[in-house]
Amino acid sequence: MVRGARTSAQFSAAILGGTSRRRRALTRRRRRHRVDNYAYRSGGGTVVARAFRFGGEGNGMGGFWNFSPFACHLVRSPYSHLDLCERIPHNATALPPNTSVIPGSALTLAESLVDTHENPVLTLVEVPNALSIRANQMRYVRQPLIRVWPDGDLTAPAFSLQFALAASFKDDPLLRYDVTSNTNWNGPPHPEAQLPQEMLPFSASAGRDVADAPPTRGVWAAGAILRATTPTKALAGWVCTAGGTPGTWEAFGLA
Repeated sequence: MVRGARTSAQFSAAILGGTSRRRRALTRRRRRHRVDNYAYRSGGGTVVARAFRFGGEGNGMGGFWNFSPFACHLVRSPYSHLDLCERIPHNATALPPNTSVIPGSALTLAESLVDTHENPVLTLVEVPNALSIRANQMRYVRQPLIRVWPDGDLTAPAFSLQFALAASFKDDPLLRYDVTSNTNWNGPPHPEAQLPQEMLPFSASAGRDVADAPPTRGVWAAGAILRATTPTKALAGWVCTAGGTPGTWEAFGLA
């Protein structure tokens, strides 16, 4: 609690600034309680949340919205020698000539309490380079940890082109997403802590990710493995036998 803040309105004013009257109006709009992550320059856009609380009683923090992409149309800045990161329209059917996969766009959620009822913790308007969700306490989670905005998936043409570009760097992986390894410190990986299919090929938990069926989306390499959510002797998971989008998959059982 901020020193001297005795009510939720005073606390909001101390954290967010501004007048108490204005902040009281904002506390009635829970969806506005969020942090927006942008990258105006290439190689930027990083947020780390540690020992934080999301959701909870009253007007808890709703989460992060990521506007920082892993692929940018690089534009020369008129003010300095640094390139600017221009976001690629999601309906683009071809990538601009000066498109590059850039480092720096990363979101980390660690050692925090996740108690979300209304809003996901991470809303992805753009997809970051790196995502790490680890060692959190997952309590009363009623929303997916990760939501893609606005249409709920990553099938827009520009995303497919960007993921294919990232996948072409086989010897130098540029994307890394860790949401299933030690996500929940007080129990097994939470069922709401799942990556969209398009992001699964870049999972840091490769070979340990689970699914209900073989993927129908995403750029996959031969040898990739997805394990069945509820394995049986006859069906333990699926292995990619030929790379592609989504490639060719065959089921395997327990030996």
